[in-house]
Amino acid sequence: MQSIRQQKTDKSEEALAFLNGLTSEIFDLADKQSGAQDLCDLRSLITLDDAELIHEAAMNSDAFIKEYNLLKLLGRNRFNTNGREWEIRRGLTQKFFSQAGRSSNRARVHRTYARRLEEIVDPDRPWSLFDALQTGAIDIFFKSLNVEMDMAGSRRLMSSFRSLSRYLQYFSWRPDRLENPAALEAAARQLDNNVRMIAEAAPGVTLLMSAFEEQVGDSIANFVGRHEFFMAFLAGIETTVSSLSWVAHELARRPALQEELANGLGSEKGDDRALAFAHETMRMRPPLPFVTRATSRQVDLGGMAIDPGHTIVFSIAGLHRKERYWTDPLRFWPDRPEFTEKTVNRKAFIPFFAGPRKCGGARLAMLEVEEATKVMLEQLRLEMPDRDPPFDYALTLRPTGWDDITMTRR
Repeated sequence: MQSIRQQKTDKSEEALAFLNGLTSEIFDLADKQSGAQDLCDLRSLITLDDAELIHEAAMNSDAFIKEYNLLKLLGRNRFNTNGREWEIRRGLTQKFFSQAGRSSNRARVHRTYARRLEEIVDPDRPWSLFDALQTGAIDIFFKSLNVEMDMAGSRRLMSSFRSLSRYLQYFSWRPDRLENPAALEAAARQLDNNVRMIAEAAPGVTLLMSAFEEQVGDSIANFVGRHEFFMAFLAGIETTVSSLSWVAHELARRPALQEELANGLGSEKGDDRALAFAHETMRMRPPLPFVTRATSRQVDLGGMAIDPGHTIVFSIAGLHRKERYWTDPLRFWPDRPEFTEKTVNRKAFIPFFAGPRKCGGARLAMLEVEEATKVMLEQLRLEMPDRDPPFDYALTLRPTGWDDITMTRR
């Protein structure tokens, strides 16, 4: 029998090429269609990039449902369930994320990232900045839930999850390429077992998972608190770290502007410019360049009847580059008026998606991106060649050009 290690080795480049190729198509289509139609075709799938249509569909989460296929191997949780079950699961963690995302926590978030960058960043190791940003995001996640867990083990879980999720996504899109389902299931069980062992070593996490199970009671059959905690942990960190990684790369490509932004910190206008840079990065490099949903029943959208079971692609990359909503949309423009004058159409800027099924920690994630951007400007000088860095897509979009970055401390 072919092992998961063998299968990963055999399919690694294939999965990477497929997912990165799909993502490139999304961005290419976004650039070509920036001033054109709202409904287009991507690999025979309906693809939407209009703010009103996406908003209408996102708000109708009963008709446009999540359908994650093989990702369900990671356990049932708020991210891969629908209807009443989703509502119950959402209630377990949403109160924590909403409270942590309050603007009154801005200074605490800033201090957390400042401490982690001071401790971890080594100018001779560009990847250490990624390590520091990820550690800061994990730290804040645990604080939002009032728990502690082994940091090194948590970071290993993140790495294992991202690797496995790439295969789960790929084989969900291309089930014909899955030669050994049992090996994939075994890998998912191993990851779940690693989560269990790390969580059981953290009393606060164990108590929280028990509280989840007590709160759910008999309302969800076979509920596993560990699965809910683990996916909240992954989703709450992955989008934040991906966004911050892009901010670091875009700052490094623009050393002169970076100096302007750093020198302006501390004034209201200067702080606003730094935040606008972070927002422009998320516009051009959204952590979720696209989101898919399946129709649970026949629906009418944009004058088109869509049958049940049809997969719809919401192109966030396309929406963020739509001429209808953005001045000079294909230009990376940190001082664009939509952000500096705060006139942005909120339906046209959705880096964490929209509607009731958007990222549950969206407010906290935005707070983290804004404050960590200022911390990077305060502590570091970053520089790299001014070209688009390579990227890696596995649930979220990350740049992989860290080795091209040079760092010095201020």
